Amino acid sequence: MDHSPDQARLERSTVWKRLRVRLRRSFITGLLVVLPLGVTLFVIHLLVRTADQLLGYLPEPWQPVNWLPFPLPGLGVLLSLLLILLAGMAVRHWLGEWFVQRSELLLSAIPLVRNLHVAVKQFVETLLGRRSRSFRNVVLLEYPRRGLYAIGFVTSSGAGEVQAKLDHPVYHIFLPTTPNPTSGVLLFVPQDEVIALDMSVEEGLKLVISGGLVVPPWAQPVEEGAEGASPLRVEKEREGSV
Repeated sequence: MDHSPDQARLERSTVWKRLRVRLRRSFITGLLVVLPLGVTLFVIHLLVRTADQLLGYLPEPWQPVNWLPFPLPGLGVLLSLLLILLAGMAVRHWLGEWFVQRSELLLSAIPLVRNLHVAVKQFVETLLGRRSRSFRNVVLLEYPRRGLYAIGFVTSSGAGEVQAKLDHPVYHIFLPTTPNPTSGVLLFVPQDEVIALDMSVEEGLKLVISGGLVVPPWAQPVEEGAEGASPLRVEKEREGSV
């Protein structure tokens, strides 16, 4: 059976459309694979090159080009890691700690530098997990209105004057902002309005910093607890298991 010219053109158009869709999908898939890898390699190369350039500030007799038969890429990174290690060891000593305190006191006297130093320090402490030690567990609460939920971190149970002036137990919850979790608001939330989450504090911080892109893996418990279980009970169980 012969095909008419119109039908042949329609078939060619359909084949071409399918081919374009497949090519577009393949290109997007390749972009999703190559782009993150390329950016990562570029950043690593930039860091290595920058660290190697720092070797030029060393005294002339100490520069590697004078005692190595060939250039060694990455030597600046090793030197930087060594300096960081030595700085950490020095700070653990009372003299190094005194020097750091004096340096921070000097930086705090400069308005713009003070704000930058505090922001960077808090951000690094959050990434390294030091600030997360102040948080007990991750919770979910309705904020800023009913029907909307936000991730929060319990810092302590109700205590002091705030709890004494209220007729129901509350949690002290820090609600961080995205993507900078070092800033946020402090909320005093009734304990029966808080939903305890199983994720760790580090996983919760990653979720906040990534803007929801990095979602911690979670498996449905085999035996679910009673509906509406008190977050305080969950918190106590976790503290007892540590």
